[in-house]
Amino acid sequence: MRKIRNIEDLRAKLREIKTPVVGIAVSAFNRIGIGKYLPNYKIISIKNSRDLEILEKDFEILSLEKISGKRPSRNPIQILKNNASVDFLRKLGRLYLVFYKVTENRERVCDENDWGIIGNRISVFSDNKIRFRKVMEELGLPVIPGEIVKIEDTGYTELSKKYGKEIVVQLQEESGGKGTFFIRNEGDFERCRKRVKEKFGNPEVLVTKFIPGPSPSLTGCVTKHGVLYTNLQYQLLDITEVLDPKKGNGVFCGHDWDSSHDFPEHIRKQAYDYAERIGNYLKSKGYKGIFGLDMIMNRKRIYVVELNPRLLGSFPVLTMVQELNKEPILMGFHILEFLGEEYDLDVEEVNRLIKKPKKGAQLVLFNKFRGFAKNRKSLRPGVYVMENNELKYLRPGYKLRDLKERGEFILTDGVPYENTLLKPHERVLKILTFEKIMDKENYKLNAWAKKVAEKIYENLDLVSA
Repeated sequence: MRKIRNIEDLRAKLREIKTPVVGIAVSAFNRIGIGKYLPNYKIISIKNSRDLEILEKDFEILSLEKISGKRPSRNPIQILKNNASVDFLRKLGRLYLVFYKVTENRERVCDENDWGIIGNRISVFSDNKIRFRKVMEELGLPVIPGEIVKIEDTGYTELSKKYGKEIVVQLQEESGGKGTFFIRNEGDFERCRKRVKEKFGNPEVLVTKFIPGPSPSLTGCVTKHGVLYTNLQYQLLDITEVLDPKKGNGVFCGHDWDSSHDFPEHIRKQAYDYAERIGNYLKSKGYKGIFGLDMIMNRKRIYVVELNPRLLGSFPVLTMVQELNKEPILMGFHILEFLGEEYDLDVEEVNRLIKKPKKGAQLVLFNKFRGFAKNRKSLRPGVYVMENNELKYLRPGYKLRDLKERGEFILTDGVPYENTLLKPHERVLKILTFEKIMDKENYKLNAWAKKVAEKIYENLDLVSA
């Protein structure tokens, strides 16, 4: 049995797999990470975008929008019901599908077609903040002071006396910042209550004290041999230069791995202890593969605020970062676990390798209009540099390895054709770079990243549609 100690061992093991594996995503870029390791890997995406021209040189991709000439629904369930997709998949025989998140609808369609799933059944594990808080308490791990209440049965005055003037209200299962509200006064609370009532009635919500500070995250993977986890990484949240602030609170906008090297030792130890204990808890419940922990940090302590039992916004760029660092990639173990492959693993050695300092950053640019928008101009996907305060295109590229010099950055992940209709808050594209993009004084964008984002929006010429 092959024992995996490093990236070469893992690469050799993955190349033995002949079973077809197909990544399913809105944008093809988000499923490229594991592709070159598996001999029979393919992608089905919904969107057609300019960077698809580059990606298709390295991956076999079926884009539904490209073959139909029309923009289909952006719900991945439509991929599984599309005739072209079904024909494509049936020709492959017994296969496995990789999803960002496994829903009951996707489970049902896969079961009907005898398609295997790489991902945990959402009926067993969900992004439920209240349930997760109870798990944290059960494990004896620290939680932010707070309580679970009915939104109609409490008020700001009562809560602020307990937890301070600034509090956080979170819905149980809303993700992506849509269910998190930062409350600073009575007016904020009443607006929050109104929005929650209109959509959900009188649900239970989690109310906690507001903890000022950065929001690191950590990526883990539950294997049959133990729990693997990376070092802490800085997340960029609620970046107003790339996002309409009305979208929500705690909205993910990117990572800066290169700024993530100086967490205090006691903070790192706490985070790794949480990852180990939460990972083993998940394992005891039958969970396997990738999971993520979102955290909030002050000077003394780091708190876990959310468990993401699924693939994460760190992928596929985290895989690129790990490759450049010569680390065994977590997505590889994710695949091995769900395919039931036999392998041995030196958990301690692999964890030592994947906790090394990393280099690289990613930034997501959104449609900042509150309604539909379109880009009256377009940009070529690939590698750029800022020259004389303007964007200068250098060459094709879509991965961090395509960067050669300081100051270069890549535009990828859905780069739109001219006059593409963009939904409210829709992702427009992603920037990849080795430059630091975070200002560590306020955990927002630094001056260089602000200028790059500004120039991209200017060149795309987004207008309300």
